[in-house]
Amino acid sequence: MRRLTTDRVFGHISVLLLLVNCSSAPSPASDDGEKLNTTRPKTVATHSAGRTEEESPPETQNENRGVVTTPEWTCPEDMVLIPGGSFAYGPGNRRIEIKVFCLDRTEVSAADYNVCVQAGHCTGFDTWTLCDSIEAITPNACNPDRQNYPANWMSFFDARTYCSWLNRRLPTDHEWERSVRGDDGRPYPWGNEIDCSQAHYSRGPAYDECKSAFDLEDNMVPVNSYLEVQSPYGTINQAGNAKEWVDVWYGKEPDGGPGRARGGSWRDGSDSLIGIFGDSTLGPDVATDLHGFRCAAAPLAL
Repeated sequence: MRRLTTDRVFGHISVLLLLVNCSSAPSPASDDGEKLNTTRPKTVATHSAGRTEEESPPETQNENRGVVTTPEWTCPEDMVLIPGGSFAYGPGNRRIEIKVFCLDRTEVSAADYNVCVQAGHCTGFDTWTLCDSIEAITPNACNPDRQNYPANWMSFFDARTYCSWLNRRLPTDHEWERSVRGDDGRPYPWGNEIDCSQAHYSRGPAYDECKSAFDLEDNMVPVNSYLEVQSPYGTINQAGNAKEWVDVWYGKEPDGGPGRARGGSWRDGSDSLIGIFGDSTLGPDVATDLHGFRCAAAPLAL
């Protein structure tokens, strides 16, 4: 009986020691002893307003509230990341697969275009009679007071030349629509409805719903206007202000057919701003006071 009791005591002691060892096993910890969240994704720099994510995204009218980041890719500071994947394209919402890419956050400004002119890569306006015309249609690049406005009077070739100077390119027609419609197929960059507070459009003379609204010009406005109204990925002014050239030839030379400009302009009605709409009335060598652009590029691997 004594031996049996002793064996039981030793058995209980062994179980207690085993439990103590299990409960004291170390968990992942930082140098200061705090436990680490081992599922936390690594920080990725994104470039909405030059901010590195981990800050809270800005308050916007976009329902997605933030700029998309991934652990694999990033973009230059003046661009945003547009993720790859399938999205609804065109009036029939046909599913299109697209690769990840970067897109300028704003339209290219007159000041930026003039830097390219001064570098000898882009064609300037100094010899154009347009620079001496009435101010309402003078190219913004000619006007020292409008350097932060979109570079306008741009043909497809002018826009492509500027982007190539930066080792970038024009977005394709598919890419541009992807950046506006997001994953949910929204009609406008910010969501499903439109009013004069969200974009610069319908400012006359044919469409005048927003004429003189909010004391803004009934003409183009600076490229950083409407900052609080963003696309799903952080771009601004993709609807209204300046029409934006896209590449419908997908890297090939134009074949003689019309080009395409997206997003509508400050003169157009709201229907022209819908994400599926494109103006295909002009050839790639034609420019107007309504035509501007933004550039795209391949993303940078982290």
